[in-house]
Amino acid sequence: MILSLEHAGLKCAYLRKELADLPTGHEIMIRRHYPGVHITEWPGHPEMKGKRITCTKPEAVRFMELDGRRRKLSEELAEAEGYMQYRSPHRVAKEGLWMNRRFFDACVRYGDSNPRPKPEYAPMLGDIKFRSKSELSIAQLLTELGFEFVYETEFEITEGVIEYPDFVVWVPEIGRAFVIEHFGLMNSKEYRTDAGWKINHYVEFGFMPGRDIIFTYESDKLPLDINLVKEQINALIMANTMPAK
Repeated sequence: MILSLEHAGLKCAYLRKELADLPTGHEIMIRRHYPGVHITEWPGHPEMKGKRITCTKPEAVRFMELDGRRRKLSEELAEAEGYMQYRSPHRVAKEGLWMNRRFFDACVRYGDSNPRPKPEYAPMLGDIKFRSKSELSIAQLLTELGFEFVYETEFEITEGVIEYPDFVVWVPEIGRAFVIEHFGLMNSKEYRTDAGWKINHYVEFGFMPGRDIIFTYESDKLPLDINLVKEQINALIMANTMPAK
């Protein structure tokens, strides 16, 4: 899924770089067969044309992995270029701030660490149990966008105060992560008070709403609008880019 023309431009630039950075061997054209691969073309290595390599060989495993990666990147790039209708990307990612890949990988190690028990019939996506259908909807949106995310990682938001962000999300196009916190019981006065404290904790820690974190809400009378969540994510991505020179 692509959120906007600007997002498509960022995605094109990111995918072209990923394709250019693939290691030697990705350009090989293979036909998979049991039990291995059949080399149909390898630019610069005509002597290898027609060779068969069994899957027990490390070379076959490497070729299949590289071939799969190249195909996936190429398909995503074709989708993004089609969305742009041949317009040139006009925004570039800003220099990454502290929510970099190292930050995200540290979150991965502590994913789903909230000790508070989940509902007995918690909705699931893969092996992840969510606390509500709305959180499941957000997770499905992030999956459609191709973003990695960690659910309820442990986070010491201020000294002695532990929070469990609903989602820490990695966006490869901008090279940084952001957080989504969903507040699902805003009809409850006590819940609203707790939500206010949590928002303050994030801001005190240094999270900038709209740049580093998105807050989503719902109540009994106002369900989650997933299209609004899409717009918030797109706005955050744009907040982390700048016009190309």
